[in-house]
Amino acid sequence: MRWSVKPDATSPSSAVNSHWFPLTAPDLQAGFNVFALPYAGGGASIYRQWTLAADSTAPWRICPLQLPGRESRLAEAAIEDMEQMVAQIAAAIDRFTYRPWALAACSLGCKIAFELARHFEALDRRPVLLFLMACPAPSLPLRRRVSHYNDADFAGEVRHLGGTPPEIMADAEMMRTIMPILRSDSALAEGYAAPSDARIGSPVTMVAASDDHLVTVEEARLWKRHAGGGFDWRMVDGGHFFLRQRRAELLGWLREGLQASLRRFVPEVEACN
Repeated sequence: MRWSVKPDATSPSSAVNSHWFPLTAPDLQAGFNVFALPYAGGGASIYRQWTLAADSTAPWRICPLQLPGRESRLAEAAIEDMEQMVAQIAAAIDRFTYRPWALAACSLGCKIAFELARHFEALDRRPVLLFLMACPAPSLPLRRRVSHYNDADFAGEVRHLGGTPPEIMADAEMMRTIMPILRSDSALAEGYAAPSDARIGSPVTMVAASDDHLVTVEEARLWKRHAGGGFDWRMVDGGHFFLRQRRAELLGWLREGLQASLRRFVPEVEACN
């Protein structure tokens, strides 16, 4: 991989687009940024505690991505096409991929991460790690297609999905705010499936919950067939949204994966300096 090639950090093009990175801006000089992608309907804030709990002495930083159409970017149109989503994110992080970098993601975010990895692998700048949580393999099409349900039925699907606090479900104004985001993310997921033989050369860590009512253990394990750079499997409990309850454990596994990647890519990292 071409870690020795990098843009001029003093050029205007090196400026960070803050709307993509509302919590932690990536570091163009130090490198090893971990770009974190949310689950359906979520924003960068789901990783806020991750950024606060991250080891300040570690040679990487966790940079949650704020996708269009949510939280601080609520006024923007959400994206329902995977190719368009990948193109926009790739443009936002491109200049940070000339040094070692990684992806962390949950649920729908894992599929976006997989396509981002494929995009940059074609440019010989693949991520050194994909740390993925609570997601079926990208080649498995969704069993439920709900994005065009009427409001009442779609609200029932949101309730089934879980993750939305009861007080928000009971708040009509809040539901009017979040329903379009969830619809768009549902349409994005429904319109995407990777080829069954699609593989990436990056190592993959997949964390699945034994009690996830949305993703079976078998569906999550099938990520192995897409991981050409090695596959690490971890199990927890805590349901589909275990990301919230198991932060310390997940950060520990992420640290292990990144440390292994650093050891593997030390010659390339040093060549960049």
